[in-house]
Amino acid sequence: MTDPAAPIFGRDPAFSLVWTLMDRPLQDKLPRSQDHPVLVFEGARGTGKTALLDRWTGLLDQVVPFARIDFEANRDVDQPRVLAALAFELSRRCADYLTLWFPRFITGRFVMRMDLDLEDHTAARRQVGAGLDQEQTPGALEQILVQAASGVLGFVQQNYAPGLPLREIADPAIKGAMPRISRALARRKHRLTLGAFRDWYGHRGRGFTNDATDVLVDLNRWARNADDEDNSQRINELLWDAFLTDLSEEYRHAKRVRDLTANCVILLDNVDTEGGRSFLDQLVRTRRARIAGSRPEPEPLTVIATSRGALLSDLPLADQIEYAGDGAHARHLIRSDGTVRHWWCRYPLSDLSADQVGSMVSGLNLPEGNNERLTRLAYQLTGGHPSSTRLLLAAVAERPAHRDELARLLDLPQAGHAAKRLALAAAIRARLLIGSLPVTYDGLVTCAGAVDSEDATRLAGDGSMFSGGGPNYLDDIHPMLWPDTSGAGPALLRRLLLRDLAARGGSGAPGWSTVFTWLRSRRAKSGDENGELYYALADGALGFVAGRLLARIGTDDAAAWLALLDTVTTAPFQQHYLPRGTTDDLVEPMTAVHEVTAVVPATAGVPVVLCRLVAGLQVVTDPLTDSRRRDVHLRIARDFEAVAELSTGATAPLLRRAREHRRAADLWL
Repeated sequence: MTDPAAPIFGRDPAFSLVWTLMDRPLQDKLPRSQDHPVLVFEGARGTGKTALLDRWTGLLDQVVPFARIDFEANRDVDQPRVLAALAFELSRRCADYLTLWFPRFITGRFVMRMDLDLEDHTAARRQVGAGLDQEQTPGALEQILVQAASGVLGFVQQNYAPGLPLREIADPAIKGAMPRISRALARRKHRLTLGAFRDWYGHRGRGFTNDATDVLVDLNRWARNADDEDNSQRINELLWDAFLTDLSEEYRHAKRVRDLTANCVILLDNVDTEGGRSFLDQLVRTRRARIAGSRPEPEPLTVIATSRGALLSDLPLADQIEYAGDGAHARHLIRSDGTVRHWWCRYPLSDLSADQVGSMVSGLNLPEGNNERLTRLAYQLTGGHPSSTRLLLAAVAERPAHRDELARLLDLPQAGHAAKRLALAAAIRARLLIGSLPVTYDGLVTCAGAVDSEDATRLAGDGSMFSGGGPNYLDDIHPMLWPDTSGAGPALLRRLLLRDLAARGGSGAPGWSTVFTWLRSRRAKSGDENGELYYALADGALGFVAGRLLARIGTDDAAAWLALLDTVTTAPFQQHYLPRGTTDDLVEPMTAVHEVTAVVPATAGVPVVLCRLVAGLQVVTDPLTDSRRRDVHLRIARDFEAVAELSTGATAPLLRRAREHRRAADLWL
């Protein structure tokens, strides 16, 4: 199959992989589908998962039949309605490729809606037979799908009236659906009845010997009590089987079968919801059952999903594979006999590299300033999180005067021409919190002070730290701040939430010092001195931290002591997180170091040089520090040399650090 994405997306491995999974290579001079895993693009919020599907939506339109559903917008929709929406979407006219219809699936949905006399089995059988043998118009069959798909938000908005409230378009969606299936039916010789597809429900293409009418009566009975978990599972299994069989049969019997060189495609966004995970789990179970039942050939269906990591987190590792990023690997996702090697293919979406951020900075074409310095500032702040980096650099392009003080931009309106614009920090935070519940926000702010999920769990479990009870927040907090996927997004979110923590006043919610004192105390009680020192420094206890470090420099070897110093000085520098006016001058980093060092009591018995070293490292490590860092790095270099004289062990590692900071100073000229 020719890859139409190539001229648009170059050698993007994600797009090349999708086209490989869509390909129907020739077998016996005819294109045949192969068994492929469900492709799952994984990444935290803002890593471009939905943007990827947006590009595929435009690329697939009028190329092959495709459908798209957002499970975040359809949390409470059951599988039969999602399948109906997908069937309707796939039945859209697709240039000269293939116009699909789903007679077995429609048959099942038709019977599910019938008012059968379930008290009299014989009468119910007669009703099913009469209903299926009744001649139907193409529009009536199409309406079955439309009605069955009602309530699927993505389906309704995409097809009928984007932007209108649902209550204004529900009826027009059913009454005014564009004829789609009718085009396919009009070319068929047989009468438009569903009875011709009844027998499939008995044998299901796998040699079953069930009575087809009895199965359909059972389907109606299950639908009457679909809230029952067992009934729901039976319905889903049967309708999925019908859906996949319809796809296979449509491709197999198409007049222009030689031209069908690509599968149809289903794009599923945000599948980490309960409904999304259940939907895909049922698809894989159905595929496995169909393979075990010797179905004629694989379904002509490529499934692409996006996940934040929860979908595959608890599935057997043997059932999944992580894509290695090359075409050869894509070809080895199936065995030589065409069967699937793994049921799931994980494709992690990575954050931007420093070089990629640098390329974006160069693309701004700013008239003045140091692009390398801006790249370092932007990359340290966002970690390369794609959407946040784009928002940040757009703000820089609009206000280049602040290119060396990115923290200032966070409080200014995001780039754009809208009359009402969010502050940049709020705009980035909104991207990182897509799908969250507002009630969790205060809990998120409180837990952002924790260095890991274990501390956050204990913090949330203390009712005194949360109005309304911490444990109720935990299911929402953990996926936001410590999701199953790695990446820069959660760290950036915690950084932005710390600004709100620092801004808390007399609202009743715990403020900066309360949260960090609580966390410090917990680590102290558990005997974790490293964690205790981290939280103490975040809370401004510079003298205490320097004193502990002084004691350990005489007992730890230099490498261990430097590792402890590095861990402790990643603590947020509170002064950078406190609210300030948009016109207030930012405190110069070296001035900030002197100010916090000066308040350490001389009676503490801790050398000023060690206090200054800790403060300097905390300042240059904090991503909200502006670009005036040269003097701090030079001061750190001299302080490392002085601290080396305090050490009773090897001094070479300390002196090496001094040289490193002298070199770092040159980067901030």
